[in-house]
Amino acid sequence: MYNVIDDITYRVEIKPDTKYVEVQCFGMNSVDMEAEGTYMSVMELPEWIKDKLAVLNVLPSPPPQQYVEDVGAKINENIFWVVKDC
Repeated sequence: MYNVIDDITYRVEIKPDTKYVEVQCFGMNSVDMEAEGTYMSVMELPEWIKDKLAVLNVLPSPPPQQYVEDVGAKINENIFWVVKDC
């Protein structure tokens, strides 16, 4: 299982009713919160987050929870954890 303590990890939730995207930083190294906030759509997210969401979206839903090295994990249809490149 993935250990969020070692990385800067963002929780990305796509709100299905509004298409807004909420991004929260968590983990021990979460002092870097540059991408944290609410976005009007996925298209407004930073490119590095969009790229990682594209990778995670190919995983089945509901997923068996699996971690993709240097990318993150798909928690369910609308919630993802993405790892920031250091």
